[in-house]
Amino acid sequence: MLPSPQSLRPWVASRAVAVVAPISPEAPRRVLSSGARLVFALEAEFPPETGIEVRPTARGIPLRDESVDAVLCERAYAEWPSERRSEFLAEIKRVLRADGVVVALVDATVGDPGAVAAELRAAFRRVFRLAPERGEGEEHDRIVMLASDALDGGDPQLVALAELEVDAPRREEVDAPELELEVVAEPEVAPDERVVSQTLKRELRPADVLIDRNRLREELARRTGELRRTEEQLWRRHEEVRKERLENVRLVAEVDRLREQVERTRLVERERAAELERQGRELRELEMELADLQGVLNTRDAQLLELEERLRRDRDEPDDVVELRARIRQLMEELERARARERNSRDLVTRRERELLEAGEVIQGLRRSVDEHANVAANVRSELDVVKIELEQSESKLPGLLEQLQQRSEALSEREAESAELQRNVERVTGEQQHLRHSLRLRRQEFEDLESTHLEQTRALEAAREELEALRAAKLELESALALRLEADGESGRVTEHSVALWPVDAVAEVQRLREQIADAASQQAEKLSRDQQRDRSTAAAERVRVRRYQLEATVRAEEQEYLLAQLERSEQRIWEMVDASDRSAARLAAGLAQLEKQREQHEDLVDELVVTRGLLRDERARVDELERLLATEQAKLARAGIAAEPVAERSRGHAADANVSAIERMIDTLGAEEDIPQLQERQESSGLMLAAVGEFAEAASSVGMEAPPVAELDTSFDLDAELQSILDGDPTGPALDFSALPVDDEEMDGLEKRAAPTLDEIIIDVLEDGET
Repeated sequence: MLPSPQSLRPWVASRAVAVVAPISPEAPRRVLSSGARLVFALEAEFPPETGIEVRPTARGIPLRDESVDAVLCERAYAEWPSERRSEFLAEIKRVLRADGVVVALVDATVGDPGAVAAELRAAFRRVFRLAPERGEGEEHDRIVMLASDALDGGDPQLVALAELEVDAPRREEVDAPELELEVVAEPEVAPDERVVSQTLKRELRPADVLIDRNRLREELARRTGELRRTEEQLWRRHEEVRKERLENVRLVAEVDRLREQVERTRLVERERAAELERQGRELRELEMELADLQGVLNTRDAQLLELEERLRRDRDEPDDVVELRARIRQLMEELERARARERNSRDLVTRRERELLEAGEVIQGLRRSVDEHANVAANVRSELDVVKIELEQSESKLPGLLEQLQQRSEALSEREAESAELQRNVERVTGEQQHLRHSLRLRRQEFEDLESTHLEQTRALEAAREELEALRAAKLELESALALRLEADGESGRVTEHSVALWPVDAVAEVQRLREQIADAASQQAEKLSRDQQRDRSTAAAERVRVRRYQLEATVRAEEQEYLLAQLERSEQRIWEMVDASDRSAARLAAGLAQLEKQREQHEDLVDELVVTRGLLRDERARVDELERLLATEQAKLARAGIAAEPVAERSRGHAADANVSAIERMIDTLGAEEDIPQLQERQESSGLMLAAVGEFAEAASSVGMEAPPVAELDTSFDLDAELQSILDGDPTGPALDFSALPVDDEEMDGLEKRAAPTLDEIIIDVLEDGET
């Protein structure tokens, strides 16, 4: 197990930690609980958890360079072979940051702490041991080692590894024979011209790609022009967006104005509806008054029946009856004209009610259309708000985009400058390459000259060797001659100094001269050979140094050219990325402009619909005004006819006169005027039609939205004829009336006619005035 979380906190808190070879997820959990930001479990076989990433078993560590802050090795790490630990330490060195640490847990009973410490000391500058915490006690079998290049040992928990017993293996002195080093000369190998030429060609082959520099320059100029054109297009689109924004502001103001106009139209419509309701209430009041007058008329009919009975008893006065009949006929004609005028008025009221219903339906339709247009206006207003927000967002992003475009332009200018510099470097390197090729040709010529000189020296050496062989052969012949001579003299075949001393002086001098000549020739030949060998050796070394220098120079130039080509490729990639970003920005701008164009078309459609609605409202307003004018005219006519202008008492008197006339008609019918019966029936039918018209107006008013007019209901259970008959027959159940006691005389009849006549005259005058109107 790893140390406690408190011990590891200074090195793992808020850092990325890798745990090597954990047996269970308990160790990564303890590291995560110590405050680690992210834990990598390497060489693990359990599933990943929150905050713990499990990397499968693979050769090496599957992490990026300098990506972790600490590496913790479990006990199983110490059990690995030394070769595997060394490879793993190299990988740990690669993935560990500069200030990172390695924590290794070593069990002395299983692993070798000394070997692990030696491996850590070989990889890192400082190696420490983590001292146990208070209460844990000393565990000599478990050793926790910390290795790092940045630790200074100031932490009290760290103990220098040199103070521990565990250290590198002890050295033991062993007696061994001392070895002597002897310098062995390197065998001289004459450089082959073909090998040198192929080597130089292979080293200089990567520089041949520079022949496309003109094409690259043209491509870079074309990309620069495209980027400038894209920048100009972006500025033009910016101006268009600004103009569209101003247009949108104008459309928003227009929509607000139309919305205010719709609100004013609604207010006018509400006022018109209130006026119609008021007129409906006045009409209902008139209908109620008409029903009251109808009741008064029925009362007068009952009174006329009484008068009819009285006239039946007074049949002995025929002259008065004839005069009264003529008067009655005259009054009946006037009454018929009044009834015709009343029917016309009822027809006109019915027509006006129908028109009122139609106007109500039109108003309802206008209300619905106004509501629909209001909803459309609200939707358009919300869409306008969305577009406005999008425009504001685009405007807020525009400085960033412009700044980014400026930065990219500056970067492009820098890339152009770098490209120009790289181009100059390429041209310079190309010149150097040409110079190197010329130098190579010169060196090759010098090599050929040296080779020819070497061949000449070799031939001279062969001639010297032949001469030396000839001298050796002469020496052998001389020695053989001397031996034969000695044999001839009978002495031993061995030539000694003593025997030579016995020779003649001339022979001894000749022998001495020949020996000196042979020694001089041998020494000269040896010196010549040594000088040739030394010269050949120095020449070969100089050629090797020169060839090596040329190879290194060619390698450096090739690497520089590769670096320049890589710079060109990166610049081209950045240019492509900038072009792609500009294309995406242009596409987004085009989409925004298309959406803005669509919104503008919707605004134009809405304006057209509002104009049409305004025209319809104007027409309906004119129609409502016309209906109001007609209604006012009809009210004036009804007022002139005595229905609305006169008080209720006067109308009662007028209808009382009509009741008297009705009673006279019944009297005439009783006396034998049978041709007037249909007229009475028509009067009854007209009363029914009037009640039906009142009911239809109530239904129309309820459909428009006004209150239904209250209709006066007559008591149908009251039987007027039966009551009159009971009165005439003297029914004991009814009230006892004595008609004989009534003062009925001519003056009373004249008063009755006087009361009835002015009302009829007024009716006739009103009818005539209406006819003139």
